[in-house]
Parts: sequence; C-alpha cells; structure tokens
Amino acid sequence: METLDYNRLLLVSLWQYNHHGDEGLTPALFEETFGKVYGSHCYEKWTGYFNQNLWE
Repeated sequence: METLDYNRLLLVSLWQYNHHGDEGLTPALFEETFGKVYGSHCYEKWTGYFNQNLWE
C-alpha cells in the first residue's frame, strides 16, 4: 500500500472541489480498483454513507 503525501492529497481535494458531475466515481471504477465484491461494497459506502463527498 502506498502512503498519501501532501501533493496527492492536494490533487484529490482539488478534484473533489472542482469535478463535473459526469467525472464522479462510478461503480465500474470501484470494481476495477477493488474487485467485484469489495468494489460494490465500497461504492455503496461512497454513495450511501459519504454521499459522494470526501469531507463528510
């Protein structure tokens, strides 16, 4: 696992603040990154618990 550094966090926060609606994280991206089962679980958390907002 890779550790997050300031530059990476800055890029993520800029994306969160400025992304267009169709540039959001999709179920396919979660599945590609985490696999089918865990990706589905993470996407449900992303949409349900976090309401697609990293800062919540």
